[in-house]
Amino acid sequence: MTELCRLCGANPNFVMTGLVLQKYKVRYFDCPTCGYVQTEKPYWLAEAYEQPINKYDTGIISRNYQNSILVYFLSLLMFRLKYKKIRHVDYAGGYGILVGLLREFGITSHWHDKYCKNVFADQFPWDGNKSVDLLSAFEVFEHFENPNLEISELLAHSKNIIFSTRLISDEIPKIGEWWYYGEEHGQHIGFYRKKTLQFVAKKNHLNLLSDGVAIHCLSEMRPPLMLFKMACAVSRVNMLSMLKKI
Repeated sequence: MTELCRLCGANPNFVMTGLVLQKYKVRYFDCPTCGYVQTEKPYWLAEAYEQPINKYDTGIISRNYQNSILVYFLSLLMFRLKYKKIRHVDYAGGYGILVGLLREFGITSHWHDKYCKNVFADQFPWDGNKSVDLLSAFEVFEHFENPNLEISELLAHSKNIIFSTRLISDEIPKIGEWWYYGEEHGQHIGFYRKKTLQFVAKKNHLNLLSDGVAIHCLSEMRPPLMLFKMACAVSRVNMLSMLKKI
């Protein structure tokens, strides 16, 4: 069966085969048009999501703490004095850790997750029927089975999306050389270059901000890139400061 790019619909090039969930031989493809790197059709996802938060995710607490600082400072940057009045949703919010932390900061935050039981903010669900000022999607884009459709659905609810996904290099790492492939849990099925995110931004008439590594923002606003990178740096520095106290 011919594989088409799930993001732009072009014909991608086969690049390699990897072993997913320690038993499935999976082909990987690289799209020359938008730069998206994808697995073949992910027929193993039901098995991969038997445990929505995979057991290999050992940094979930520290990552949510860092993300809460990032969202807080970007809210200040993008909405200035109105940041406490914005409507925020954490998409694929998992256990609700981020929502709980943001509410401690005074931000009206809600969560949405199709698969995971919310533990820390279950009283603040989002019904998905209203648009919001700001939407966060941390470690989500690489899970999208149909990124073209799913990104469009997110943008239908907000034109300001803060998200994280680790960028793949122009020279594709081999299986076993890049931990982000996540072959052991099988949930990561699509990978983005900066070129790919620029394609998404242009298609949707939005601005793209990126730290060039893992933190990105699609926005109808045009915050200065330097201030965006400063917000990313502040979240990392604050995280390191917390760890030094342990």
